[in-house]
Amino acid sequence: MNKICKTCDGRCCKTFDYVAIDPDDKNEVKRLTKLGADITFDGDECVMNVQGGCQFLKKNRCSIYRKRPRACKKWRCEKLWNKDYDKKPKFLSRNEF
Repeated sequence: MNKICKTCDGRCCKTFDYVAIDPDDKNEVKRLTKLGADITFDGDECVMNVQGGCQFLKKNRCSIYRKRPRACKKWRCEKLWNKDYDKKPKFLSRNEF
């Protein structure tokens, strides 16, 4: 883990209202549901509700890091790439995950 990761404040896990989940990925939906995730299906879309902060964020660290959703694995950490990180991360559409 690099120095930036060690100082992470978990901002992305505290900012968004949901994490996009592929509704066709039944294994991911099942796995996250078993872990206690609040999964909602709305037509063709599936999301893990994280309003007010992800329930799996403990002491600014992901408590399910190795089993986190695919969208979280794909997240491009702005702290690593953006020198102006003091700004709130931009909202990504579900299609960007």
